[in-house]
Amino acid sequence: MDFPELSRERHVLIFVARTHAIDARELARFAAALSEEEAARAEKFLFFPNKRDYVIAHSLLREILAHYAGVPASDVSFVRNRFGKPALARDARLQFNLSHCDGGVAIAVGFDMRIGVDIEDASIARARYADIAAQYFSDIEQAAIHAAADGFARFIETWTLKEAYLKAIGLGLAKPLADCRFVWRDDRIVRFRDVTQADAHAHAWAFGAFAVDARYRVAVAVDASGGACSIELVRAGATGGARPLQASVVCRSPDLRFAHDACCV
Repeated sequence: MDFPELSRERHVLIFVARTHAIDARELARFAAALSEEEAARAEKFLFFPNKRDYVIAHSLLREILAHYAGVPASDVSFVRNRFGKPALARDARLQFNLSHCDGGVAIAVGFDMRIGVDIEDASIARARYADIAAQYFSDIEQAAIHAAADGFARFIETWTLKEAYLKAIGLGLAKPLADCRFVWRDDRIVRFRDVTQADAHAHAWAFGAFAVDARYRVAVAVDASGGACSIELVRAGATGGARPLQASVVCRSPDLRFAHDACCV
């Protein structure tokens, strides 16, 4: 893969890949790059699409981390916190996060800042999503879903922001989704609050949510306590190659910048 440069100065790369075109024969090549533990877990999936997404996501992650850490992919190893969030065992400065869902993969990497990423399929409305929102979303978030032209897309966009934040802080679903709240209007500037934290906590985080194509929504959460950061979206080919990815901005924090003007519109 031709990797873009990753600056050590408040820069995040988000790699997005689609896995639908990979068949069982091609998948074996990706599986060869996995660790024994990852390979064993892959074999536990009952359905091929789930196994495919897992194998490709973790194979790509190894390739990406190996490049930016400057080590062979076979030397990439992980440690996990008590909530299961992985980190590199040898280079804690290189931060990353991974998400995969229904044929889509998203991997975010950057130096010296906590990062969370989530990808979700917004193409087919799921039954009872309004009931899920009633359980996990604030009244204002629910009102925005009901008012949106595409209520399910708004639900997914809000969900991805929540997931990205919970993954960035290393708690995952051990922290209630209802604790973090996201609201944006026509200006596409997102307002964030964690109800368990002081108001100043909101300014320590930067967020972006994007429609990367007609099907997928991707959200990223970045620790902005060290200052404003820039992001760059990259389309990673599951069979090799990488190129800039132009995406539509759903919402973003005011201090989130784009590395290239053509990155997001």
